[in-house]
Parts: sequence; structure tokens; C-alpha cells
Amino acid sequence: MAPMDDPAAVVVRVRPLRRAAVLVRDLAALHLRVTALGLTVICPPVSFAPPGGQTALEMTFRDFDGALVNLIESS
Repeated sequence: MAPMDDPAAVVVRVRPLRRAAVLVRDLAALHLRVTALGLTVICPPVSFAPPGGQTALEMTFRDFDGALVNLIESS
């Protein structure tokens, strides 16, 4: 019986990750680690404060598969 004919078969199709945003506690340490791994840093750590929001640090890099990863440390 082919997998598509078997009602108990589970077919999972996963799309490649293209971007991710992650909240972190120590952006400075992660920036050093990302750099040491040789990953491409698109935007080094920068401070920003949206109107009415709290100040945060943010950086963006590409992982080994080329996906954009945005790291955010809120204060």
C-alpha cells in the first residue's frame, strides 16, 4: 500500500525557514558568537525605541542556510 493510500500514514511537508525573530537575554554575547561562527551579520546590534515603547537592542544575521534571524533584547 502506498503511503497516500494508507489512512494511518502521516505526510509532513516542511517549508524551509526563511526568517525568524527571537527574544534573547544577552545580545552582546550572541553577537560575539555569531561573528566567531563566521555568519553574515546584516545589521550589528543597534538600540531602538519605538514610540511609546521600551528601549531594545536588535541585530540581524543570516544563518548557515541563508535564513534571516533577528535577535531582540528588551530592557
